[in-house]
Amino acid sequence: MRVFSNCTFLDNSRKYLSIRLKQGNDSVQIEIEDRGKGIPPDELKHVFDPFYRVDRGRPSDGLGIGLTLANAIVKQHGGTIEVSSIPYVRNVFRVILPAG
Repeated sequence: MRVFSNCTFLDNSRKYLSIRLKQGNDSVQIEIEDRGKGIPPDELKHVFDPFYRVDRGRPSDGLGIGLTLANAIVKQHGGTIEVSSIPYVRNVFRVILPAG
């Protein structure tokens, strides 16, 4: 699925990654957890904004559009993306898509 190959959360989470799939009656939930730096609470509301990068001081080839694109793709399929974070412990990205 394009959303996962294009997502920043997979690209940034190569070292400490856990992926879980949960199927309900009317939805499928994919959780992607990385155990890295985490995202500061005041930054969470911006992670899906175009060109937004949490760690602007770190050199990167990224443009800050991966999560924006992922969010748009998931919405086109009738789903949602959520993120939660505990700084310096983990990030959990949750993609919820309608089943069927």
